[in-house]
Amino acid sequence: MTNKKQQTVFIVDDDEIDRSMLAEHLSKYPDLQIKEFSNGEYVLRNLLLQEEIEHPDIILLDYLIDSNISIYADGLEILKKLKGIFPEITVIMLSRVKNEKIIQYAKKNG
Repeated sequence: MTNKKQQTVFIVDDDEIDRSMLAEHLSKYPDLQIKEFSNGEYVLRNLLLQEEIEHPDIILLDYLIDSNISIYADGLEILKKLKGIFPEITVIMLSRVKNEKIIQYAKKNG
């Protein structure tokens, strides 16, 4: 029997219902450990200050997210900060916004 390494997924979404639904769906996979964050600052702070935690394998990051950094910070700004500090972490952007410029910016920034 092969022991699979448990994968860690951080869900970052300010919408509690969306975040909970995604976490509930992913919880069906026993090899996933899920941690939820209501905004990008919390996930950044957690990664920077909590040295004893293992970095996630994947971060699911909402594009339209409430931010305390500034009124202009959104999921793309959080993406840029995350990839600047932790380039090895895979980030998947989630959005209902259909805007090619946003998609290209997200791809360009990791």
